[in-house]
Amino acid sequence: MSNSLISLLLSKVLFSEQSDDISLKQIQLNSSLSESYIFDFISKIVTSPENSNLQLIQENDEFIFKVPHEFSSIDFSLSYKNPKFYNELLSHLTFELYCNSNQIFKLNLVKILDSKSLIDNKFGQLRIINDKTKNLLNISVLINSTIIGNLEFILKLQESVPIFKFPLFREEFKIKRNASTVSPNTQVSNSANSSQSQNEPTGNKQQRQLSQFPSPQNENDNPYPISMEDGPIFRETLYDYEQTIPKLKMLNKNIKDSITNYEQLSKQIISSKSYLINALADFDKSCPKTISYFVDSSIISSLQSLDNSNRATMSTINRKLSVGSSTRSKNSLENDFSALNQYKKNFEEESKKYYDWVSKLLSSGKSKDDKFLSKRKSFEIAKLDYFDYLYDLLISVIIELPGSDIENYKKTKLKRKSIKSKIENSSNMNDLQKNLNIIFNINNDKIHLKSGLLFTQGGQGKSGWHKQWVVLKDGKLTD
Repeated sequence: MSNSLISLLLSKVLFSEQSDDISLKQIQLNSSLSESYIFDFISKIVTSPENSNLQLIQENDEFIFKVPHEFSSIDFSLSYKNPKFYNELLSHLTFELYCNSNQIFKLNLVKILDSKSLIDNKFGQLRIINDKTKNLLNISVLINSTIIGNLEFILKLQESVPIFKFPLFREEFKIKRNASTVSPNTQVSNSANSSQSQNEPTGNKQQRQLSQFPSPQNENDNPYPISMEDGPIFRETLYDYEQTIPKLKMLNKNIKDSITNYEQLSKQIISSKSYLINALADFDKSCPKTISYFVDSSIISSLQSLDNSNRATMSTINRKLSVGSSTRSKNSLENDFSALNQYKKNFEEESKKYYDWVSKLLSSGKSKDDKFLSKRKSFEIAKLDYFDYLYDLLISVIIELPGSDIENYKKTKLKRKSIKSKIENSSNMNDLQKNLNIIFNINNDKIHLKSGLLFTQGGQGKSGWHKQWVVLKDGKLTD
């Protein structure tokens, strides 16, 4: 793509009438694999991730940037002139998000000045970070996996002065280059099974999934729902779980509130029916005997024939829901998410340390088995700690509604603890790899392909070692 075209497209994001008090410097799109597109509005250039070219699509005679689904985090970096009026500036800034021409989010930024963060189930999460030393305001947006298609991010000052309007097309989630690479070492479904799955009624699929916790049958079965080998699918699953938990919590609350309201309305209907029958009877009795008038008895009979089972049904449903209800307080839930964030932070730190160290090790050409064992174990344990806590938290939210058989889940939880203990106590790389192979596999009878990270030296105009996700199938290696 030519530099002149990039410069033209970037210039269209900014508005000529934007305020002198604040201006857009940079937009950075981040993926779940720490890859980034950086749009620099000062130099008018775009930096793309390794092995990836910036793509465009045409929409209504306009070109807009197109990114894969895994790019879910967007940072808008803006500079402002006077730090003394930072709070006042936020009170005039309104951030909006449109998806396929529908407004799904609008917020005056001063509303999250104290908390610095806002979670909204419609779109995801928004944070503001103020760098006072550089007079920089960073608006960080983490969007849900459901937000796809034509997106527009808009920042306005006092509802009348637009600072920027950033259009973007986000693709649907799909497995790149090979639809079979659902996870490392997975089995490719045959066409008969695929056809059967596609033709299966939606209701049957949902029914089956309610109790579809992994059930390890023997010692070598993977107790996790996916392969635990680090890669695009693993990172996408982490993100999906993170986004699903608050959404399910909100839906759970809405369901229970609606059931309670329904039950109360049912009680009111029964009470009103009883009152109406008595009032009609009293009216009949209260008429003077000298006047020959009688209430139509069929009206009372019709009212008396109305079934009261509606109330009993709703009471039964409410009782069942109450059995699965969480007794955790709001503070307890906040503690859950606080602990989750700590596990996530530790995993991200260990991940960076591990891959940086491996790259340096390969560059040195030396063998450091003991240190490699220690580094690898620290990374794998941090990964398991984070996934275990995230997965258990997700399941605890799911089982608040009755319907799932969690006996298999309980078995896998014990097996996960056992595997983690074996990994921690591995005394050499052979023992470690043997234990990791169990959780890197998917429980299938046949393995048609393998995939994983491959470290390669040089290429793509870069020196040193860098990692690539590759798939090995039918004797062919693709990235």
